Amino acid sequence: MTKHPLNSNPCPQESFLARAIQEQEISCFVLASTLDVLMTYILLRQPELQFIESNPIANFFLTNWDVTGLACFKLSMTAVVCIIAHFVAKYRPNVAQRLLNSATLVILAVVFYSSYLLVRHLP
Repeated sequence: MTKHPLNSNPCPQESFLARAIQEQEISCFVLASTLDVLMTYILLRQPELQFIESNPIANFFLTNWDVTGLACFKLSMTAVVCIIAHFVAKYRPNVAQRLLNSATLVILAVVFYSSYLLVRHLP
């Protein structure tokens, strides 16, 4: 008995369009995460303001390895989410899409809050 070509893929409904959508979501998530790193850097480098990193794990990296360590930590967490989404997408592309969209919204909320803090506290 021969295997049907559609059954050789773990997720038969995954098509070129589904992969393209996932790439779009990953791109948006990476962009949002990069903006988060940038906003954190801008806030922490304001000499007249005393902003702190409120995430204790991120603050550990900031304290021990300065902004470079913090950026590496945040971007490595971004990579972890992308890798998880990639593996989830093999079997459940819709779940991976929702995961990436949700993560992007959370990160964008942090970016908007950071922007609000910057605008509110600058003269």
